[in-house]
Amino acid sequence: MKVRPNRHVVAWVEALAKRLRRTLPTIDAQLAATALHHGLTFATRNIADFRATGVSVFNPWSD
Repeated sequence: MKVRPNRHVVAWVEALAKRLRRTLPTIDAQLAATALHHGLTFATRNIADFRATGVSVFNPWSD
């Protein structure tokens, strides 16, 4: 079975890159898109990069 990219996710990633004027690593973009799609808060130490995507973020390692 061949896996094909979801056109909605691809469009979101392309729009995000244009808005940020930079690209995110593919895995970061996929994680952010998944969290946004499902209305999830994303737990990460990398708050700055993920906050720029519009996803709700939480750093469980901060004080």
